[in-house]
Amino acid sequence: NESIVATQASFLLNSEFVHTAAKGFANRLLSDSSITSVRDRIQHAYRIALGREATGDEVAAAIEFLTQYELVLIKPTAENSNRKLTAEQSTELSWSAFCQFLYCLNEFIYVDSTIRFHDAMHLSVQHVDSVTPQCLGCLAMTR
Repeated sequence: NESIVATQASFLLNSEFVHTAAKGFANRLLSDSSITSVRDRIQHAYRIALGREATGDEVAAAIEFLTQYELVLIKPTAENSNRKLTAEQSTELSWSAFCQFLYCLNEFIYVDSTIRFHDAMHLSVQHVDSVTPQCLGCLAMTR
């Protein structure tokens, strides 16, 4: 089994590059007008990032995460009573956080334990039978 070490996890959680890529990936998902439901958008994200369908439990957890994250973003708090995020902004931020979550999964980072870095910013993962590019920058681009 492959695992991620603390410094790798810290990079994925704190890197401006990863945040930017997650935002781009979220925008890609949200701008696809052919996807009309949250459930379908979650499935699409899993297919793009992990090359597979999300399980029922994963979809349920993702829906709960997105719902709660949006509620926290739009709800004023004692510390921030002037919070003025629109529903659209909170949706974009919650999907960006969800996409970052997908990037942090070991399943995203390791596919069949064969990883090849072809430059410092571009990750290409080679599957046994085919090459599956799983690059943060590529996932953010509209295809």
